Amino acid sequence: MNEPNPHQSHLLRLTLFKGPHMSKTLEAIRALPWIDFVDDEREAGSSIIVTLKEGFTFAGDDSGVKGFNTVSRARAGTRKGAVIEG
Repeated sequence: MNEPNPHQSHLLRLTLFKGPHMSKTLEAIRALPWIDFVDDEREAGSSIIVTLKEGFTFAGDDSGVKGFNTVSRARAGTRKGAVIEG
């Protein structure tokens, strides 16, 4: 039998931890009381998708879902003044 390659195992662990890792700023956004979900899809060529909890919308928008190209824009776009309740 072939013995497992320790380098493959190491690479697999890196891949497994890569997905759920989120920056501290995105974790802070996720903790806001009006945030339902934060999905960082930038590695797939998309953006940071933020979903608000029911009853909240983004200011200037009738939507509760919005994409942001950068973490700093996501932070600015999810602050209290950028989100409307009701």
